[in-house]
Amino acid sequence: MADKKLCADRDIIARFISRITTDWSNMPDQVGGFEIRCLGENRTTVSQIFALGAVGQAIDLAVRMNANKLNIYMTINPVNPDAKIKSGKSANDSDVMRAHFSFADADDVQGINGLNVLAGLIEPDITVTTGTIPHQRCHAYWQLI
Repeated sequence: MADKKLCADRDIIARFISRITTDWSNMPDQVGGFEIRCLGENRTTVSQIFALGAVGQAIDLAVRMNANKLNIYMTINPVNPDAKIKSGKSANDSDVMRAHFSFADADDVQGINGLNVLAGLIEPDITVTTGTIPHQRCHAYWQLI
């Protein structure tokens, strides 16, 4: 199998954010925001919370930081926009307002095998390939009812 270099794609990022946040506005008094977290080995964490109306700015940050060789992550459940997050730190469990999705992160061969077994029992609503070297890595997301 030839390795395909992964890169940030604005359209795919926009579709992912739209899908993950699709039900958030159903609770207008608790919409929340989402955090984009940019991590790299021996690098300072870059993290920012965005309102739903700032998706374009979030995409800009993700693409820019990915071009700087940082890995990009997003909270999949709404974060309290008033959360007090220190510089260089990220949102934590107490900052999450409620859950719309659950996910599994598979970063090694054993994890991928386990995720494949789970996906055979309960098909994920979304899957994302997060890497291919030295082996496939991915996230799977299940929307909660």
